[in-house]
Amino acid sequence: MPAPQSNNSPFFVQAVILIGFGIAAYLMFSLATSVYKNYLIDQHIKSFEEENVRLAAENLQKKEDYDYYISEAYLEKTAKESLSLKKPGEEVIILVEDDIKSEKKSLNL
Repeated sequence: MPAPQSNNSPFFVQAVILIGFGIAAYLMFSLATSVYKNYLIDQHIKSFEEENVRLAAENLQKKEDYDYYISEAYLEKTAKESLSLKKPGEEVIILVEDDIKSEKKSLNL
């Protein structure tokens, strides 16, 4: 009985090696593109997280401003400044810039 022939011709071996290198190159390219896409996605996530932190701080500041603007202290301040109102028994003192400068000069004597 004759022994089975193996197909070990130089062309066949070179073709198998060439196909193996092609597959390896394709896998390396696929890996590199996947890693790059993952990097880009991570960068987007990082920028979105930074934006979320900034927006949260901005929202907190706006909430504090809103709370201040609806407070009694702000209403009282606005009434005093805009409408020249005062509480009963309260004395109003108006400081003029010239008076302050002259007072500072007299203290430096």
